Amino acid sequence: WPFVQTFLTHKTAPIKLFDKSFVFETYGGKIYVASKIDMDLDVISPDGKLIFNIKHPYEKIKFTSEDRKKVLNYFKNNPGTKAIFEQFKKRLVFPDIYPAIQNFFVSDDKINVMTYDEKDNKIVFYIFDLKGKFLRKGKAQLIRQTPMDIFPFWVAYGKMYQVIDNEDEEEWELHINEFK
Repeated sequence: WPFVQTFLTHKTAPIKLFDKSFVFETYGGKIYVASKIDMDLDVISPDGKLIFNIKHPYEKIKFTSEDRKKVLNYFKNNPGTKAIFEQFKKRLVFPDIYPAIQNFFVSDDKINVMTYDEKDNKIVFYIFDLKGKFLRKGKAQLIRQTPMDIFPFWVAYGKMYQVIDNEDEEEWELHINEFK
């Protein structure tokens, strides 16, 4: 929770939410890094040298007032921020648009880029080969615990594998959704 850390260590600093991506992964002796607001990934060698960059046009997703309400409600009810919520919310800075990349997964010689574009519990993915060539878009169902928390999942072989807590049966279930 870097934003809680910012709140606690920098007493007056604004807390910027969704201002850029920062995710990375290793695969095949390379480091893949997304650290900007655009659809932009750096592919880096183990010694830290840029090998190449992947950029791709994408649909910008607006951060809506409904999104803002969901985020505020999450922080208001979360045990980690509940006690400091009133002071915390005053410092939150919301974006006009989401970053292009929410997360990404490199597996089976593909880069599966997860966006914030979500409709009917389906997330849009941009799929690239390992050289950065755009292959296609795909969608997969994503089940959330709360508006901010996603049940554990992984992407590989053109599918999303997600572990869901079935509270009625008191057991975990594996859901497998193919990209459509």
